Amino acid sequence: MLKKEPTRKNYFESTYKEFYRLLSDASEEKFYNIDIKEDGSIAAVTFDYSFWKSKIKANWGTESWGLIKVNGNWKITTVLFSLESEKINPEPIKGK
Repeated sequence: MLKKEPTRKNYFESTYKEFYRLLSDASEEKFYNIDIKEDGSIAAVTFDYSFWKSKIKANWGTESWGLIKVNGNWKITTVLFSLESEKINPEPIKGK
């Protein structure tokens, strides 16, 4: 991605505060294709997402959360996600 867009900042080499600023600057985040599996003790949530700034899609990807139930409350234990720049790799249209 950096070879195709050399002026792009690599947020994965920055601090967590800079990465959070990137996320909080998004005008809108959309979630779709949500899948939740749980057995009362553990859960897995996967979904597709996209970030939009000024009504233009900036990036997109898939996210996965692992959760456990502690004292009756769900707690996120892991978060994994992919991130694709819409300018470099436009999101393919997925069938429903």
